[in-house]
Amino acid sequence: MFLTDQQTIIIQQIIKEVYTKDLDEKFLMDMAPLIGRVLDGQYFGALLFPNRYSPQELFVTNNYSEFTNVYLPLLSQDFLLNHLVETNSPALFKQLEPLDIPGKREFLAETQKVRPCGDCFYVPLRINNFQAGFLAIGREGLNCHPFSRNDYEIFCFISDFILEAFRRILYSEVEEEDSALLNAYGQVLQGGTRIHSACSTLFGERFRDVPGRGLSENSHRFNQALKGFLNPDKSPGSGDLWLKEKDCLYHLTFRNLPDPHFRSYFPGEPQLILSLRKRDEFPEKSDLLDFSQLETLYHFSFREKEVIRCLYRGFSNKDISLELKITESTVKRHIWNIFNKAGVESRTQLVFRLSV
Repeated sequence: MFLTDQQTIIIQQIIKEVYTKDLDEKFLMDMAPLIGRVLDGQYFGALLFPNRYSPQELFVTNNYSEFTNVYLPLLSQDFLLNHLVETNSPALFKQLEPLDIPGKREFLAETQKVRPCGDCFYVPLRINNFQAGFLAIGREGLNCHPFSRNDYEIFCFISDFILEAFRRILYSEVEEEDSALLNAYGQVLQGGTRIHSACSTLFGERFRDVPGRGLSENSHRFNQALKGFLNPDKSPGSGDLWLKEKDCLYHLTFRNLPDPHFRSYFPGEPQLILSLRKRDEFPEKSDLLDFSQLETLYHFSFREKEVIRCLYRGFSNKDISLELKITESTVKRHIWNIFNKAGVESRTQLVFRLSV
């Protein structure tokens, strides 16, 4: 990722806003012109899916109301959104536009009439590896200059910080005893007693301060998660790690310290905060969906709830069959039952229906 001096100054301002203000509609609207200046993008949008903390989706855009009035009724036909929901990965207009996707022509015909846009992309927001929504950036005019790979990397970088603001709404602040400072090599430089104890349990006493250097499966997963977080191009929006030891589940999260652009010149100094978010025998307590309520409302079976968790992670039918060790035909049957009970016809409609 390359930043000009002007882009660096603006991104510093964005990061300051993220760490000093609460995430709401006004915050996102204030971010729109700043992000637009960084990426020469005239259109900005953010959509947060309904979840157990907020039963209604939040849609914010700097587009005019005539676009919103056209777009929202067509939400389930947005081929970019459908791709993001089905794969839990970024949706790039220039990659998807040439493909023969059902409903794509009609969707573009309606939206382009009120707001011509030659290029855009959506970046997913993930909480606990659950799809929580997306951020989008677009350029005005059908013949606009397309976004570059560097533009994409910058937007993913900014999105990680906005995700951090969203995360603060959902979770209480982590106590000092549950936090540790890491350098770019994954070494614990300073930490509270509880997270030190958790690291000893998960990685062994020898590797308590260097969790990624052990030979255990937990150390390997820690190392992979850290590398993914430090390289947002390969794993945009990542930052959560779930590790199990002695029948307990430990939820660790990574997040950047302020001014990471300058801290990158000093990799041995503190770069990240490692936090112990949850240690529990029942991982569903940290899901964005309240599955106990969903079971009451829709009578989902235990296996159907497992399939829903996979759907929210963007798993394909084949991925779900491998994850749950069932056949693809069984997966299709479970998905049909889920759609039927929820009264929806697609995965995109499902993420807007399951609001508890």
